[in-house]
Amino acid sequence: LEKKINQPFKQVFRELYLKTAEEQALPHCLRYSGVRILPKKMAGALKACRWVADAEEGLQKVCYENDVAANIHVLADWFNPADTAAPTVEYVAFYERISGRPLPLNEVPDIIFSEVIRDIDLLLGIAGSKS
Repeated sequence: LEKKINQPFKQVFRELYLKTAEEQALPHCLRYSGVRILPKKMAGALKACRWVADAEEGLQKVCYENDVAANIHVLADWFNPADTAAPTVEYVAFYERISGRPLPLNEVPDIIFSEVIRDIDLLLGIAGSKS
């Protein structure tokens, strides 16, 4: 505020999600591993945060200005006829947008990491299952 620096987003004060020391060495983020999601609620929340559900890529958000794509990998029993088990988040992975090369967390720009994890935290607050 003192330096009158304009933020690249609308909110004045925004949550900041930093990579932990353990995450720095990982190929992907396990922060939300095992969290159950409610698919119908997740679909609505995804659109508000500019995420897309793609049959091949899964849940994806692309940061074009940095050429980085983020994917939420979800484990689901698609063959469970009772539909009793909610899908669970496995991990969040980052990729170079054009080449598709997986980016280890230490190569993901900090602001991209923070914004993606903030989105996921928000999404899971809306679509997370309590069971």
